[in-house]
Amino acid sequence: MSFVNWRWLNFDMLTLDELYEVLKLRQDVFILEQECLYPDLDGLDKVSVHLLGYDKYDLVAYLRIIPKAIDGRETMVIGRVLTSVKGRGLGLGKVMMEKTMAYLAQEYPGMAVQLSAQLYLQKFYASYGFIPISEPYDEDGIMHIDMRLEDA
Repeated sequence: MSFVNWRWLNFDMLTLDELYEVLKLRQDVFILEQECLYPDLDGLDKVSVHLLGYDKYDLVAYLRIIPKAIDGRETMVIGRVLTSVKGRGLGLGKVMMEKTMAYLAQEYPGMAVQLSAQLYLQKFYASYGFIPISEPYDEDGIMHIDMRLEDA
């Protein structure tokens, strides 16, 4: 993968093509590949900030940040973190998290951040300072653990 173009976009900044690509990639990874039936369209995309990573014309990495005070939460939430099959093994997850941590520090300094990590990624997120705040649990057939970072 030669070059990845990263962009932060609010929902209303996404083009129809970008939105389609995001939803298709989330479906391909979470629903089809991981064989996990869940309601991906949860109503939170409209209030989220989206990080899209493109290699030329292909969306190869994605995540969203849900701001605090949605549904009474007092923390920022990182979710829907993924890389495409084409983008795996290239360190895009690390680049994406570094960009996310820098964005949070700039836009929401001092805010706590939470995420629901697939259990096998616990050490990855711990390397960014996230600590477990729950016991492992089954979410839609995949083991997860809730993690929190006190000061982004």
